[in-house]
Amino acid sequence: MRKDAKLRREALIAAAAELFLERGFTVALEEIAARAGVGRGTLYRNFADRETLAIAVFEQSLASIEEIVARERIGLREAMSALVHTGATSRAVYARIAEELVDRRGKRTPVAG
Repeated sequence: MRKDAKLRREALIAAAAELFLERGFTVALEEIAARAGVGRGTLYRNFADRETLAIAVFEQSLASIEEIVARERIGLREAMSALVHTGATSRAVYARIAEELVDRRGKRTPVAG
């Protein structure tokens, strides 16, 4: 993947994580594209739908945790602090998405594409 394409994809993932947390999983995909500084076409070239984008957010979160763990010269205090911060942010995003996907009775809620 070209560097500029990779940067746009990363911007979309970051924007999606922010907006899913701020506004919920049903936030307009166009708003995600706008926050990332790209057009709708770029968003859809990278992600077929909202669920594909959410999975990319989850994968990025896991990659961040793996990167922290893989650091060779990181102290325990720094590692724990980084893991707690990354984990807390990820958990908040996941909880906000789950809130809209499943109602209080455990019934799946339909989500617009």
